[in-house]
Amino acid sequence: MYVFFILGVVLLISAIKANPIRQAGIDAASQGVAGLWVLAFATLLLAVLGIVGACTEKSLLLKVFCGFLLIEVVVLVIIGIIVASAKSKVKDSIVSSSAELMQSEELRQIVNGLQRENKCCGLASYKDWAGEIPDSCSCQSYSSSDCMAVEDKQIYKQPCLGLILYYIDLVFNITLGMVFGFAAFELYGLLVGLGILRQIMRYESGAAM
Repeated sequence: MYVFFILGVVLLISAIKANPIRQAGIDAASQGVAGLWVLAFATLLLAVLGIVGACTEKSLLLKVFCGFLLIEVVVLVIIGIIVASAKSKVKDSIVSSSAELMQSEELRQIVNGLQRENKCCGLASYKDWAGEIPDSCSCQSYSSSDCMAVEDKQIYKQPCLGLILYYIDLVFNITLGMVFGFAAFELYGLLVGLGILRQIMRYESGAAM
């Protein structure tokens, strides 16, 4: 039961870390982060319920614990399906609205860091910067094929979109692995809870006789 409390804390930390994605205004991603918040609090609540039920040997509390745990397993599977279907929508949204996304100061800082480290410029193109091309776009490559001249500057020709889409794929795949992994783990916890409940009910029926 204590493991579920740790799991709830991990989910809560993951939701906090993923909050910037929600603030970026991408609907499909925002729904996933909101679901993660709900799941984190639900897991913490279930952990407390299971711990109290097991320590006090109250069959009613364990029945509620197992019932809600079953619901959470179903919810996790549904979230996994939603995340899988949202992956392509998020990628299409970024491709079609790169200029609008670049209005977010937080995202601009992320792209700025990517440009400096990966020798690229803008999301879809340098035009995403709306005439305010940062120094991180300045091309310092020895190969002229990597550079292009814009506004008396030599900037990187390659946009950062391909790299960002790669990271989005990676994040979604990790998320899917975590969601279905948690679902399998909670299914195991459900079986353990049912085993404890069976023993308590057998003890209660024996004591009643």
